[in-house]
Amino acid sequence: MTALRWITPLFFALLLNPNASAQPKKPLAIEDLYLMESVKSPTLFPKEEKLVYERVWIDARTKEERHSLWLVEGKRENKKPLEKDEPDGRNPVVSPDGQWIAFLSTRPYRIEHGGGKRTLRPLFEPPIPAYSDPGVDLWLYNVKKNFALPLGEGERTWGHVFHDGFYGRVAFSPDSKRLVFVADDGKDRRTREERELGIEIVRPDQGEGYTGYGPAQIWIADLAQEKATRVTDDDIWYGDPQWSPDGKSLVVVANKTKDRESVRFSINKNFDLYQIDLATKKQTQLTTNPGPDVSPRWSPDGKQIAYLSVPRNGPHRDVFNVSLVALNESRAVPRTIYEMHGKAVWERLSGFPAFPLPDDCWSSSRILQFVTEIGARSGTHAIDVESGKSVAITRFSNSERKQELIPRTNEFLERRFKAKSIAGVWTNKEWKDFKLEMVWTIPPVEVATPPYKLIVYPHGGPHSRSTLGYDFTVQLFAAHGY
Repeated sequence: MTALRWITPLFFALLLNPNASAQPKKPLAIEDLYLMESVKSPTLFPKEEKLVYERVWIDARTKEERHSLWLVEGKRENKKPLEKDEPDGRNPVVSPDGQWIAFLSTRPYRIEHGGGKRTLRPLFEPPIPAYSDPGVDLWLYNVKKNFALPLGEGERTWGHVFHDGFYGRVAFSPDSKRLVFVADDGKDRRTREERELGIEIVRPDQGEGYTGYGPAQIWIADLAQEKATRVTDDDIWYGDPQWSPDGKSLVVVANKTKDRESVRFSINKNFDLYQIDLATKKQTQLTTNPGPDVSPRWSPDGKQIAYLSVPRNGPHRDVFNVSLVALNESRAVPRTIYEMHGKAVWERLSGFPAFPLPDDCWSSSRILQFVTEIGARSGTHAIDVESGKSVAITRFSNSERKQELIPRTNEFLERRFKAKSIAGVWTNKEWKDFKLEMVWTIPPVEVATPPYKLIVYPHGGPHSRSTLGYDFTVQLFAAHGY
C-alpha cells in the first residue's frame, strides 16, 4: 500500500497536548506522514485499570502500513508495546474475566513436528492476492504469563479469517471460555492445472475486497480444548456474530437470496437477522424486510435485539432506521423505533443513524444510544425503546474512562501551522432549495499568498462522506497555499 493511499480523513486520533513546549512552527510537510500515528480499537479491561489498543503508522523505511498492540496502565502516559519489537497485531478484544486478549495478526508461526523439528508455517494456503485484504489469523495473549500464541497452533481447521467492518467480528462468550469468529474453510477450489498455471478464479461471491476468500462462515473456538468447530456449513455468507447474554445462542446477519454483491461499503442487499441455537445449530429467521437488516446488538436482559434497517432494496448508501426485534417464545416481533423513511423524517434534527451500531449502544435494557450523521458533523442520540421518545444523552459505556486512558498522539502537530476548516453550503442559483454542504479549508495565514489556488476535493461517494476533522491530505495542500 502506498503512503498517499493510506491517508484518509478522520483516520488519525489527534489528541494534542495543550502543554506542549513552545517551539517555532513550520508548514506541514509530506515527510510528516511518517511521524503520524493513530489509535484504533481502544479496549478497556473489565476493571477499567488498563487499556489495550492498536497502534497504526507508516514505516518510513519500508513505506508500508504497520500495526501493533500497545498497553496503557493506570494513566495514559504509562504506555508500552504489548510485545517486544512490535510484531503485527490488530483489533484487540479483552475477555470478560480479563485473562486473555484475542487479536488478529499477519505474522506466521512455527509448528512442531516429530523429533522436535520446527518449520515456519505459511499463514495461508491458498495465499490471498496482494491487492485483497491482508490475510490474518487469530492469536491469544495470556495476560498473566505475558506471551502470545496462535489459536489452535498446528490444528487449525478454519481458513481465512474475515476482519472487515461488516462480516468480520471476534468476540468472547460471556463466561470467557469460548471465542466466536468469522472465517472461510480455506479450501482451494482450483484444479491442479489451474494452480500450477497461477490462474485465479473469479466467482460471484461478495466481490470487492474479498478476492481469495470463500463464503464467510461462523466458527466457535473452545479455549480449554484449543480447537474450533463450525457453526454454519453452507455457501451462505454470514457475518457480525453477537453472543446472547446467556451464551446459549448467536445472532448473525446473512443474505440468503441469489442477489449478492460486496457489502463492505454498499449495504443495500436483502440481509436479514438469524438466531442460531448453539446446542442444535438450528437457525431462526428474525426479520423478513426486503432491504438490509444489519448491525444486531443484544439488549442486556436478552429479550430484544436492536439493529439498523432499511425498508427497501434501495441505493448503495441508503438511510437507516433503528429497529428492534422482540424475542417472544412464539415468534420474533420486529418494530421500528426511530423512523427515517416516514413523513416526519425532516423533523429529526438529531441526524441520520450511522453504521454500525456501537457495541455498547445499550445504556440499559430500555435506553439505546447511537451515532448520527448530520451533514459534515457527527453526533449522538438516545431513545427510550419502550416509548420511542428521545432522552437526554448519558454516555456510552465506559467512554469517560476510556478517554482518560487513550494516549495522546501526533503532538508534533503543535509545531506545524494549522489550516482552518469550516462547514459551508453551496446553493444552486436556479433551484434555490437544492443545497450541497461542503468543508472549506483555508491556508494558514502564515503561508497564505495571493493569488489563492483552489482544489476541489470530491469525497468519492456514495461510500463515504466529507466531514469536519483533521485530514492530512487537505492540511498538506493548505500548508502550501491552496
